Amino acid sequence: MSRHPLIARIAAFAALLRPAVVCAIAICVVPLVTHANVMGPSGGYDLDDLMAQAQERYDLAALDAILLLNSLEVSILPNGDRVTRTHQVVWIETEIGIEEYTDHRVPWNTANSTLNVTALRTWRDEQWWPREPAISPTAVVETMPFALDRTDDYTTMREAMLLHDGVELPCVVETAYFIVEKGTAADGADGLYVFAHDDPVVRSRFSLTVPAGTTFHMRSANDAPQPEQSEGGGESDSYVWEMSFVERLGTPHLDDPATYAPVVEWSTWVDWKALGDKITSTLDGATLLTDALKDSVADRIEHEPNEAARARAVADFIDESTRSIRYSDEHWEYGPRTASRTYETAYGHRLDRAVLATALFREAGLDVRPAYHSLSRAGFDPVIPGLSRFGSMHLRLSGDDMQTTYDPGNGTLSDPPDIGATLWYPGLEDRPTFFAERTLRKGSSTLELIITLDSEEDGHWSGSGYLDARGILCPHHAMVGLEREAIGTLSRLAESILDGANVESYNPSTFHRQRVTAGFAISVDKSEPDDQGRTAFAVGSPSGAVMDNLPGNVTLYMERRSSPVLLASPLTQRVQLRIKAGDHEVIRLPEAREVTNGVGSFAVTVEEDDDWITIERTLKLTATTIKPDEWPQLRALLLEETDAGNAAILLK
Repeated sequence: MSRHPLIARIAAFAALLRPAVVCAIAICVVPLVTHANVMGPSGGYDLDDLMAQAQERYDLAALDAILLLNSLEVSILPNGDRVTRTHQVVWIETEIGIEEYTDHRVPWNTANSTLNVTALRTWRDEQWWPREPAISPTAVVETMPFALDRTDDYTTMREAMLLHDGVELPCVVETAYFIVEKGTAADGADGLYVFAHDDPVVRSRFSLTVPAGTTFHMRSANDAPQPEQSEGGGESDSYVWEMSFVERLGTPHLDDPATYAPVVEWSTWVDWKALGDKITSTLDGATLLTDALKDSVADRIEHEPNEAARARAVADFIDESTRSIRYSDEHWEYGPRTASRTYETAYGHRLDRAVLATALFREAGLDVRPAYHSLSRAGFDPVIPGLSRFGSMHLRLSGDDMQTTYDPGNGTLSDPPDIGATLWYPGLEDRPTFFAERTLRKGSSTLELIITLDSEEDGHWSGSGYLDARGILCPHHAMVGLEREAIGTLSRLAESILDGANVESYNPSTFHRQRVTAGFAISVDKSEPDDQGRTAFAVGSPSGAVMDNLPGNVTLYMERRSSPVLLASPLTQRVQLRIKAGDHEVIRLPEAREVTNGVGSFAVTVEEDDDWITIERTLKLTATTIKPDEWPQLRALLLEETDAGNAAILLK
């Protein structure tokens, strides 16, 4: 900390005085120094002690910030109210730290919640700003979210901007507030707490308080501690989890850090069925349609030939009549509007559109169930009943001859493979299912593509292809449809291998969600030779295969990463291109190459037999959890797959 300005002025003045006077002044100054250096206690913690621990443990100059204290307290009251207290004390060294920790956006719904800010201050120049314990009147700015502009039914939402006054570098900022949600936990509640943060944490703490005798579930994972329990005089039970010196979350961030970071999961739901009953009753209770809206749906689907077509017609009707509001629906979790009201206002957040869609799809004769998909494609074992590790609600549509999934947020219909995910259909299943790859037969996620080409007199190339794709590499969800979905998918696949390729017809021999095998006819447009008369081919990476099924946080420009890569299953792709060179002179072919390491392998083989050239590239990823120190091995294989030198062919 910097020297107190008053002490500095006294010291300068004392230097001009006689030694005896200097000693007298020094004696008077000592108590002032001691007092000025004390941040004092807060939330039951000695902040000066936490700062001293941070200085001893970390190189402060090398960090943007250090969280001296990161605390979350959740209290479930006997009347069903939920109180969530957030307390954070952060030492800040850089502008990046200022941007991260000095302005907080806190959303809450005034229809059922209240926000109370209890601390918002900055420690600099050896004192707290503002000097009084009261909150500065300019530090809490209440706004309505911009995304909810022109949505009268949602105007109870607020976002408070919590701003820190007097910020200078370095400094310490403290933020504390609590939100009371009325009655939201009456039937049950759940959540999780990840101990790690974007920056190191000296003390990370989570506490849960429930009425005495409450049956609830909790789980500590990934080296998180077990709780200490304290009884609240017979009226409540409290549990506290605490960790010291927690290293920062790995980067890049994963969608579900609970897959690897220290975490506590908790739930007061009796079981999965109780939670499912609440979800389905909430959805069913709001699916009210007017007679006029029923007639509109009947007119829209009257001439549709089957269930899949009716589903698409209803999805289009929703998009045309009701705009999607891009704002979290968690603030209305069990209080959606009716379907008729959402249609009448012509807007809806995800949950309201789900209610409307449920009513309309049922009116079209389809069975509709809420559906949840794990945040991570690596899934999780569903031990604790709760939605914290699932993404937003989808809808599962099924009938006699179709099954698909509807996304209320963007209005799309799709049916991706289940491998690796944890899926739950409340009302249909009593608990979620983890579709681990080990439950399927070995080698289930594979893609094999063989293309054979011969040249024509006009310079075009034509031939045939064969596709065998399984597991998460299976393109069934993209091919199924009533028009040219299958042809379009195969054409994109062929063109990703060869520029100018096009598929006009195909013949499937196996066609279901977990496997597609098909032959197809392929043609490749005539390519203009270069200035030396050479024609180039490039065996690219196949569309929808391994590279397109990697997590979004896999970026090849990163030489190092500190978070794992989690794959849904082992992945294998094999691409073979056979070209009849005929009268063409072979100028360049890829060199045979093989790379094998601890996470998989990559290989290129080249064969020339009479007029035929056969090039085969195989990429295998055998590990499903790639640790941070194994990332260079995975990156090496993926760089080989994307290296143009392993794909280029020149003929003349």
